[in-house]
Order: sequence, then C-alpha cells, then structure tokens
Amino acid sequence: MKSHPIRRIIDPWLVAVMILTYAIGIGIAYHLGAQLDWVNLFLGLLAAVSIIETRNFLSAYFDHPENPLSTLHRDDPWYGELRAVKRQALMQVAMTILTAGATTSVILIFRHAFSGACVLLFGVAFLLSFFTASPPLRLEKNGYGELVEALLVANLIPAIGLVLQGKPMSAYFVMLTLPLTLIYLAMKIALSLESYGFQITHSSRTLVTQLGWQRAMRLHNLVIIAAFLLISIFGLVGLSWSSVWPMLLGLPLGGFQIFLIQRIEEGDKPRWRLLQLVAGGLFLLTAYFVLLTLWI
Repeated sequence: MKSHPIRRIIDPWLVAVMILTYAIGIGIAYHLGAQLDWVNLFLGLLAAVSIIETRNFLSAYFDHPENPLSTLHRDDPWYGELRAVKRQALMQVAMTILTAGATTSVILIFRHAFSGACVLLFGVAFLLSFFTASPPLRLEKNGYGELVEALLVANLIPAIGLVLQGKPMSAYFVMLTLPLTLIYLAMKIALSLESYGFQITHSSRTLVTQLGWQRAMRLHNLVIIAAFLLISIFGLVGLSWSSVWPMLLGLPLGGFQIFLIQRIEEGDKPRWRLLQLVAGGLFLLTAYFVLLTLWI
C-alpha cells in the first residue's frame, strides 16, 4: 500500500533521526555540565525541523510535474504521485513552515538563547537546505544531496542542541559526531543502490550515479572502515574508553554491511531489503550507544 505523497514529503523517518541526533547534542551539553533549559531546547528542535521540512516541501515544489524546472522523468513513480498534489499548495506549506521556524527563532532571541554560534549554525543549516532543494544549485540533483543531508543530520543538528545550552563546539563534540556522519553517509549510499539502474537510465544525478556503482560501493566500504578507525583513534587521543567501547559494538554489523556490498559487487543476487535494514540499523545502533554513554 502506497503512502500519501504528503507523508513521503514530510519523511517521518528523517524527523525521528533528527530528534535522535539533536538529543546527542543535548547529551553532550549535559555531559559537559550544562544546566538544561528544556523550553529553549524544544524551541530549537522545532526551528531545526522547520529547516528540514522547508527543504522537503521546496524540493517537492520544484519536482512537481507542472513546474517547468522539474527534472523528474515520467516513468518515475514519484512523478505520478506528485500530480495528485497541487503545486501551489507545496509552496504555501513550505512558506508556512519557514515562517513558523523564523517565529521560533525570534522567541529564542527574546529568551536570550541565541549566541553568535547559534546564528551561524542555523544560517549554515538553512542555506544548505535551501540550496539543496532550490534552483539554481539544487544540490540534491547534482550528486551532493546525500553528503549535505549527512552533514545536516549528524553534525549541524546536534551542534545546534549543544550551543543552545551555551556550550561551545569542541574536539569532544567532533570525536562523537564525525564517525556518526560517516556512518550516515554510508547508509544513504546503501539505501540508494537498489534504484541505481533506474537513476542511470533516466539521467538522475545522485551521489551514486555521479560516482558509478563500483566507486560508490567502494566509498561505502571506506567510510564505514574510516568511521570505526576514527573511533579507535579518538579512544587513543582523548575520548574515554567508556565512550569508545559502546560505539565499537556496532563493528560486527558494519562488517556485515560491507560483506553484503562486496557480495553484490562480486555478482551475487542483491539482498536489498536486508542491506537496507542493516544500514539503517547500524546508524541507529551507533547513535543510540553514543546517546547512552552521554546520559548514563
């Protein structure tokens, strides 16, 4: 049974992941001794979600079949689904969400929660989201969408949760979120491989089609290896063992994910559903263990 187009645009899975990574930023602030202001944190989460949802609805607006700038192919199932939604309504919803996010930001300013770092982070997050979805750049249509989303979800969103509590970004923050960003990127590559054939025959420009399936698979494997290698290195240069060992619990799952990709590269029948579950599970498991170490 197909989901409603609006549900697909909203992308509840992405919102849930954002809440998880935002909680990591809060956890780092708590771990560093901040007195948490839950009102500010809730408002910050609303502002962050509004940035992502504005991107989602703008992307759908510019993909709409009635838009002369649309690059969707008629054979794409999303083409037919978008036709069931009024194009102008997508822009109206996007502007409404953006206004709500701006209002939330103003409230945060009046609550003296915004620092220079907050303004910078929200500004970068908004610009990346806007130019991912909107002309002339449309980064998601030029092979950069997966990379930008990884930076937004696994790096900028937790950073916002951290600085809203008056704590600066530090090496500790980087050591916890950089491996997570790499694992998220690997997940996005894994999730897009199944549709590679359609993408390449219909001139869709994603990270995988820009790299080619072989190089994309190798990049996938390399970023997973790099993520766990960084975790190990960070354990030697400053990250406590109590923070490192829970993150390393995902290593067997990461190895299995690489194994599945290698089997596909060697010509075996792809097990797409299993690969997608493992890729999503690895990210969620790693994020969960990061969060657990911060709050216990």
